[in-house]
Parts: sequence; C-alpha cells; structure tokens
Amino acid sequence: MQSKSEREPFRFPRWGKRKKRENKYRLYLNNMDLKELTIKQAHKLLEEKKVASVELVKAHFGEIKKRDGDIRAFLSLTEEEAIKAAKKVDERIAKGEPIELLAGVPAAIKDNILIRGAKTTAASKILENYIAPYDAT
Repeated sequence: MQSKSEREPFRFPRWGKRKKRENKYRLYLNNMDLKELTIKQAHKLLEEKKVASVELVKAHFGEIKKRDGDIRAFLSLTEEEAIKAAKKVDERIAKGEPIELLAGVPAAIKDNILIRGAKTTAASKILENYIAPYDAT
C-alpha cells in the first residue's frame, strides 16, 4: 500500500471540454425563424430594422392557426388589432423614435384579463359574449 505522500492527488473526473454555444441571435437571424425569438432578440431586430413588427405578428398568428386546432389554447384572436398596433410600431421605428422593449413583440393575454373592446370570457358560458369596456390595470 502506498503512503499518503506517494499517492496521486485526487482529481475530479473531466467530462470533456465544454462545447461553445452558437450565438443564438446569429442563428435565428440566419434562419429567420421569427417564432422562436426571445423578447430581447425580437426587440434588437426591430430596432436594427432587420425585421418589421408586422412580420413578427404574422409569423406568430400563422403558427397559432397551424397548431391551435389540436391544442385549443386560444379562445379568441385579435389578429386585425395586433396588425394595426404592429404597423404603428413600424411607423415609429421608421421615424427613428425609440421603442419600448415590448413594443411590436407579439404576446398572448389570458382570457380573464380585460382589454377594452376585446371579447373577455374567462372561459365561462355566462360571459361568452362579454366585451370589456375598459383595460385592466
């Protein structure tokens, strides 16, 4: 048996070198898979005028239409309103105005959050035709 001083010191096993991750931003920019962008990535592309907000909105609604028949996650869609809002954001960007982080980025809002003029049912038969008169705060 070896004495304590003759033994090799303990070393943690090496599982191999870490692989370098590809820059996700560059990866998405090359493939232009707009549905997979993070909020920050989408915002940066909007600010750099590499993508339009209307494109983002249409890409997301295309995916919703393709998949929601099976999933049934959305009770109502406000595509026209979303495209109008996206056009306004694109106009602000074209004028060189700064935009907020979420401006122009598509988002889904749960059906129990009031949005003025939008159908808000909370998935209830009692509220099936309820149109919100004001925005939730």
